[in-house]
Amino acid sequence: MRSYFTFARDYDLRDVDPMAKMRRPKPGRGIPRPLTPEQVEQVLAAAPNANMRAWLTLALYAGLRAHEIAKIRGEDVTQEQMYVFGKGSTGDQIPTHPRIWAIAQERPKVGWWFPSRSGSGHVTSLSVSTLTARLFKDCGIEGSIHRARHSYATNLLRSGVNIRVVQELMRHRS
Repeated sequence: MRSYFTFARDYDLRDVDPMAKMRRPKPGRGIPRPLTPEQVEQVLAAAPNANMRAWLTLALYAGLRAHEIAKIRGEDVTQEQMYVFGKGSTGDQIPTHPRIWAIAQERPKVGWWFPSRSGSGHVTSLSVSTLTARLFKDCGIEGSIHRARHSYATNLLRSGVNIRVVQELMRHRS
């Protein structure tokens, strides 16, 4: 309706826009779209390099967001826990999955795991998101790396982990 009345006003079809003072409805909450186990195997097998496999592993087994993946440093990861610099410039400790610890053995012990090509700083979260979205598309899967995060949470819940624990591991406020 808003679009129609804006159009009508712009083309002098109507003097008053009855929608002008109405608030837009909030978009509905999205629902999680976890990857199936087959899709997980497919994207991990199709990953073109070690960095991409590591990005996927961090999302699948720690629930990291793209910007958290981009900022991982060697000194942030121990066999027991990982320090994640997350949303809202907050930091949290989460458990280190054995698959992530295996990756840590091949990565620098100090400094960025995923340095930028220029050598100054880390890869951007946009690169992580865009390149994994391209991989997903090549595999015939909709979405991007955030679906791997959904898989992490869904697998925890299906394994019987308390929802409050899942909330904390996902670093959600509510």
